[in-house]
Amino acid sequence: MKDKNLKIFYESRAAIASVKMTRNMMFPLDLSIYLSKCFKAEISNMMNLWHLRYGHLNCGSLMLMEKSKMVLGIPKLEHTSRMCEVCVMGKQHRKPFLKKSSRASQPLDLVYSDVCGPILPTLIGGSRYFLTFIDDFSGKTWVCVLKEKKEVLGKFKEFKNLVEKQSECKLKCLRTDRGGEYVSHDFDGYCKENGIIHQLTMP
Repeated sequence: MKDKNLKIFYESRAAIASVKMTRNMMFPLDLSIYLSKCFKAEISNMMNLWHLRYGHLNCGSLMLMEKSKMVLGIPKLEHTSRMCEVCVMGKQHRKPFLKKSSRASQPLDLVYSDVCGPILPTLIGGSRYFLTFIDDFSGKTWVCVLKEKKEVLGKFKEFKNLVEKQSECKLKCLRTDRGGEYVSHDFDGYCKENGIIHQLTMP
């Protein structure tokens, strides 16, 4: 833009349009004047141009449209051996991920736990957090509400006693994030005391 005139160039060469700025700082472009100039811009391959205009339509269909006079104004097109990089990338596919994951073989072999909060509004009774336990084998989920994160160890002890008594299975492995409520000396000591493997996810 120079002297309040907007000029549009084709590949930094010849100007194909020049528009004056209005009082409200707009540049109205009259397409009836400049459209023909835009279409006459230098294009090395007309097939590639119409391939792009029709959303990457294949060459055969474009030639059929021209031959059958389906579209008025479309020029005579010839098949091109030039590849469209966008089409090639769009048709590529990735190899599937190998299924190497395994599930627990019995209840309480692996339990996931996490804490969410603080939540708003505060629950009736003043609880601002909730604690989840998910059994990998069955998918069963337990949810406990907490007022403070420091209650996590106590709730975990209650959960362990309950599920082991009800299922007659032993909790073998607990997987959590690295939140402060899970990496305390008391929590780590309780897991070691009861032979529970405590796995921590990556940060």
